[in-house]
Amino acid sequence: MPVGPGARRSRWATSDDPSPIRLNAIGADVDSRPEGPIMPTLPSGLRFEFSDEAVLRPDTPFYPCPSGRFWFRDVDPTTEWRPDVDGPPERFRLGVIPESRLDATAFVRVLLGDPRGTVPTWRGDWLFGLERPVGFGAADWDALLDHVQTTETIELLDRIIDRCRRQSDALARRDLDHAGLDDFGPALHGRPGTADRLASAVFQARRLGEGMRRSETRGDEASLFSLRSRLEHLAEEADRTLDRYGPHRALAHRALAESHAALGRDCEAIRHARVYAGLVSGDVDFVRDMESRTGQFISPL
Repeated sequence: MPVGPGARRSRWATSDDPSPIRLNAIGADVDSRPEGPIMPTLPSGLRFEFSDEAVLRPDTPFYPCPSGRFWFRDVDPTTEWRPDVDGPPERFRLGVIPESRLDATAFVRVLLGDPRGTVPTWRGDWLFGLERPVGFGAADWDALLDHVQTTETIELLDRIIDRCRRQSDALARRDLDHAGLDDFGPALHGRPGTADRLASAVFQARRLGEGMRRSETRGDEASLFSLRSRLEHLAEEADRTLDRYGPHRALAHRALAESHAALGRDCEAIRHARVYAGLVSGDVDFVRDMESRTGQFISPL
């Protein structure tokens, strides 16, 4: 049961009167909530928080952005991580300024904490399109959905819209084309280069595909959905680089071939495998493996 269009959206119209925002001495947001995060407790004892931490604060020095865009932190799909163990690796992306509260839910992180009072962590979940988190019973899920309609959440969405607008006002340059910045934004870990991240994506696509097959064998639908979503995200990221010239293009085609093969899209897998084989001659092992997985002959284009 996703949170998205058609799901309790009656109060998510754009606000013409956003909640008041005070500024401290350096211009950072200080909202009207009490000090410290507010974490509602669910019937099972689990705790959660809706957070605006993904959106860069307007007073933070950073790269410029195109007019109408802003910077936010998202999962870097090219790097391996385990949601049940690690926090996700992150990188910056350009977003379009939200025009409504519903749009703003795409930039609200859902943080989860256990009953022992540990610091809440992000597992890669956004409020928009949220599926029931692993470990949530029906009562927990209903309680979380009820919290979406509270005044606290509505005010949070209004603050996010305002923050996105003010960040864009501070960093935007009208002469800046977003196309060059959409290609793998700055990463927040040790491998920021496009070529390095695509090389990692090649192996990550294979691991995610293997994980999908294991989940399918076990009948673990939740894990299968999560792994498939991550693999689709990885393929989208690799595809963005194909209109950018450079030595990473062959890696992008190989990452896409691996991703589409794991997702069962054999025609797309073969197309990208043929381009890769034409750019990187002599990779016989990859060609044989892709032929075995798709049942098709791979001849370079």
